[in-house]
Amino acid sequence: MSEEQRAAAIERLAKARAAKGITGTKNVHPDVLSLPEDHPLSYNKVKEWLEYNKDHLKSIKHQANSKDSKERQEFQTTQNYVKNLGTYIRDNVWCDHRYGKTMEHKMEWVTVIPSKTTGAI
Repeated sequence: MSEEQRAAAIERLAKARAAKGITGTKNVHPDVLSLPEDHPLSYNKVKEWLEYNKDHLKSIKHQANSKDSKERQEFQTTQNYVKNLGTYIRDNVWCDHRYGKTMEHKMEWVTVIPSKTTGAI
C-alpha cells in the first residue's frame, strides 16, 4: 500500500467513524467524561497519565524479578497504578491514595454524607 493509498484509507476511516458517531470513549464511565478539563481527575489528564505510566512500566519491566526490593517495589507500584487508572476510567472509582502523572499528589478524602449512628452497638 503506497503512502497516498494509506492516507486516503485513513481519511475514509475517519469520515466513516465520524458518521457513525464513534468517539473512542465507549468504555469510559459517563461521570468521568462529564468532568471539566480543569478538574484534577478529568478524562484527558487521566488518559495522559495512563499512557505515560504504561510506557514507564514497559521500560522497567526487567525490575519485576530483581533482587533489589526497591526495584521490585517500583515495578509493582507502577503496575498497580496503571491498573487503578484503568479502573477509574472504566468505573469512576478512584482506588489509589495518590494521583498525578508520577503519583506526585496525595489524595484527600472528604466526607460527603456522614453516617448515621444510633449510639447503641
